Amino acid sequence: METFIDQLLSELKQNILPFWLRYGRDTGSKGFYAYLDNDLCGNRLVPRSVVMTARHLWTYSAAAIALSDRQWLSGAAYAYEYLDSYSDWVFGGMYWTIGVDGSPSDTRKQIYGQAFAIYGMSEYARALFFFGDTAQAQAVSDKAVTLFNYLQTYAYDDEYGGYYEALGSSWQPIANTRLSDVDMNCDKSMNTNLHVLEALTALLRVVRLLRPEAEKAVQDALESLITVTTERICGKDFHLDLFFTREWTAMNDIVSFGHDIEASWLLWEAACEVDKQELKEKVRPIVLNMACVSLKEGFVGTDEYGALENEISEGKRDRTRIWWCQAEALVGFFNAWQLTGEERYRNAVYQEWRWIQQYQKDHKGGDWFWAVSSEGIPDRTQAKGGNWKTPYHNARSCMELLRRIEESSVCSTL
Repeated sequence: METFIDQLLSELKQNILPFWLRYGRDTGSKGFYAYLDNDLCGNRLVPRSVVMTARHLWTYSAAAIALSDRQWLSGAAYAYEYLDSYSDWVFGGMYWTIGVDGSPSDTRKQIYGQAFAIYGMSEYARALFFFGDTAQAQAVSDKAVTLFNYLQTYAYDDEYGGYYEALGSSWQPIANTRLSDVDMNCDKSMNTNLHVLEALTALLRVVRLLRPEAEKAVQDALESLITVTTERICGKDFHLDLFFTREWTAMNDIVSFGHDIEASWLLWEAACEVDKQELKEKVRPIVLNMACVSLKEGFVGTDEYGALENEISEGKRDRTRIWWCQAEALVGFFNAWQLTGEERYRNAVYQEWRWIQQYQKDHKGGDWFWAVSSEGIPDRTQAKGGNWKTPYHNARSCMELLRRIEESSVCSTL
């Protein structure tokens, strides 16, 4: 167990965190590269998403707290300063993308992007508070609450629950709501609502410290979204449907194993943050069934190695090992083991970690490969970093495991 902890710390402090500070930042523009190739060269011409910047903000804020090391706060401060470039000072909220010169290139209010801005700012406020800078923490939390109020005013569906996929620059309905080229044009999606849930969990944690007058509104919104997730987004087979009409009619038949296992632990975290016994009793069997199905249907392993496959779409299984799916599998299976004590989940954590260290990690270039085949061969045509790949998933998985190992009542059985 001591070796496992040492490996997690080493992965964080010697690989992931320094890699992105060294190669992910475009210091000439004070921002981040939206595309970083496998030769570690950044392309300054690709528009930069608010999601990417907010994920860097969250990562270095969380690292400063998790490692009790103020040095990582400088990375968070760099990201927070740049995040301001996305602010719409006319209509409020955050632009979806900006160019290298800071001018908006896509002015949509993609709700996924607003959620990550809340998530990043909430963690940054908590980090500042952790290190005693209460005044600045208060100011950052105020911005996060303001953005939350925009979501509740414009993006929340009062009739059917949940949050719309995207709105226009002035928060008006728009025809094209696609999150990316691989996503459907839909009224609502699992992915957006999952990350709003994640953001509200972080926001609730910080308003209890700094903005107690906002606590009830945030908690009510989080409880409502937990209900929507368990009753509308999660199917009877304990897989998440991905794309929906406004009334929550599913528009697809895709199984995303990474999202299933990620949602299992994020849902439990949200329910624990609300901290109502009745809610936890309702959510617990759902998240355990989600983890169980992910393990049985999506996790492929040997006695030594194991990894989570990508998805099943139109009956075709994609066996690719995507970096973020492996990171979320670590936390999801560890969470299921904490809740049940079942050895199959603990074994899956160790198998997954060995796979990551042997195949997913780029031992030469740094960080992790975007995608690896089932035979362990990396796909070097995929970006090393950019708008969709940041330190958020893999750094978070290491930090979550370290925290859970320290706090878990079952550590003595390891």
